[in-house]
Amino acid sequence: MIESTDVRPAPGANAISEPNAAPMRRSRCAHCDGPFGMIRRRRSGRQFCSATCMERFDDAMREQVRAKARWYDLIDRLRAVRNA
Repeated sequence: MIESTDVRPAPGANAISEPNAAPMRRSRCAHCDGPFGMIRRRRSGRQFCSATCMERFDDAMREQVRAKARWYDLIDRLRAVRNA
């Protein structure tokens, strides 16, 4: 017999979940997707497993910004040529 104070689900019962609930995901490093050790490093709302991963992530973000700046520079030069 199950007592009224028992909070375990009845055997064979379906799990109760909210319709819009996101699946649970273990926390992983934002760069290498590796597990965290004893220390987590945080920057800009992201968590990293090591200082190396944090630096590599920063380098990748800087390169993306540089690439975008090169594209915008190219577009500006093409507009200048077109309007000349």
